[in-house]
Amino acid sequence: MGGEYAYRKLTRDKYLLLPYHSLYKAYRANKYYLHVPDAVLPNESSEYSYPSRSNSLGFIGQEYPIAKKDSIGIRIISIGDSFTEGIGAPQDSSYPALLQQMLNSDYPKPIEVINFGLSGSDPFYYYLLCRDIVLKYKPDILLVTFNTSDIVDVNVRGGFERFKADGTVQYNKAPWFEPLYEHSVIFRSFLLNVLHCDFPPGTYKRTEAAPIQKLQIALDSIADLCAQYKMKLNIIFNPVANEVSQHQLNLQPLLQYADSRNIETINLLPYFIQQGGNNVYQYFWKYDMHNNSKGYQLFAQGVYRNLKPQLDSQP
Repeated sequence: MGGEYAYRKLTRDKYLLLPYHSLYKAYRANKYYLHVPDAVLPNESSEYSYPSRSNSLGFIGQEYPIAKKDSIGIRIISIGDSFTEGIGAPQDSSYPALLQQMLNSDYPKPIEVINFGLSGSDPFYYYLLCRDIVLKYKPDILLVTFNTSDIVDVNVRGGFERFKADGTVQYNKAPWFEPLYEHSVIFRSFLLNVLHCDFPPGTYKRTEAAPIQKLQIALDSIADLCAQYKMKLNIIFNPVANEVSQHQLNLQPLLQYADSRNIETINLLPYFIQQGGNNVYQYFWKYDMHNNSKGYQLFAQGVYRNLKPQLDSQP
């Protein structure tokens, strides 16, 4: 209980001090949650600063041709949120970049790992991204990362109903007290520390069935799409710091559901526990809570260990 209490206190204190930007507004008004193309992306907090740049599509990093080059043996595309994009580390220290280095040290024909991670995204955006963009690139393997922030995302944003017929995106309605929460630290303190309110919803209470059921819908949609187009799918479950310290994956019911559907899964929690020992926080920024470069190295190693047997079994 001590570790969980400390995490919640740290998280609540963080929310008391940081400027509040409404989670109920779609800041990137496109149905894929793409960045502005050809723009500088800050990738910074009070603890780090690693500016990067978006390409012409709105992803970070270099441009990739739609058709796989003849020199490339296997094309892998990784999608996810900020933990896939690599927030909290230099661009060449994102887990897809490190995974590509590891794989290319083992195989004679180059393996390409494309980073289509988008900070702030969630699994319902992933599906549209897969359907409308990823399919054009015809990856041999698709890596899709889920983590505990997806619970907050679906509570606030909803599921597929957020995507309107006119092409706009509309999240759930914000609670009436959000303006007070935005402008008053006293109100925030009362709401979080006296009333123990779970705001944003899913920040502290991780066990409700409703968001898991929504995430199952997104997972099913992605898995069915991959099966239809014969893309090999791996669902990665990436733990955050308190999950590692507590030895508890908040998305365990979703992992079990994926396993029941015989979807290939990569659960990184045991690997982080094994490698982290008593100092799991060495892999995460203290306040920002994203992985640091050391954490993304561990992330990539965990994926590599699970992915390599699949690659070795291919003809």
